[in-house]
Amino acid sequence: MKTKQLFIVVLTIVLAVAAVIVTRQIHATSNLQSQSPQAQTKEDAIPDHIFYGETLSLLAKLKDVNDYQDRAQLTDEQANFLRVTAEECAEKLAKQDAIAEKRIVALRRQNLKAKPAQSTPPIPAEIAELQAQRNAVILRCRDSLRAGLGHEKFEQFRLAAKSKVHIQMSRVR
Repeated sequence: MKTKQLFIVVLTIVLAVAAVIVTRQIHATSNLQSQSPQAQTKEDAIPDHIFYGETLSLLAKLKDVNDYQDRAQLTDEQANFLRVTAEECAEKLAKQDAIAEKRIVALRRQNLKAKPAQSTPPIPAEIAELQAQRNAVILRCRDSLRAGLGHEKFEQFRLAAKSKVHIQMSRVR
């Protein structure tokens, strides 16, 4: 019985990670295809929801904004606003992830009762919608930072973050 429960938990985690990866890849692929090769730069290849999601996640986990503060020339108040925004974003994402995890577990239970499929089933629309909601949370946090810091300081923060956070994406084959 414990083996079955462990199997379900591991499978749920695998499905959740796969759903996030596939959704990110689909979004990244559509973005890459919509841009002309001449206009596309390495900086532009990473969608904002991925870049700011990773940047704010690191800030929330490390709770250290000093380097960003120095590089972006932020005041103590602006750096504190950055830290608080990152932590609030992490909390909102954790809530969104918990909702998705519960739904994935429920879908997994349904699939375990059904006959095994010959191929990998498509990602349910409900899961894709939850991923879209997660992406929207990140973009709202980015917009909150832009509004709170002002255009100039936000741009300085963005450049500082780009110098610190390096994300590479490649096409899945």
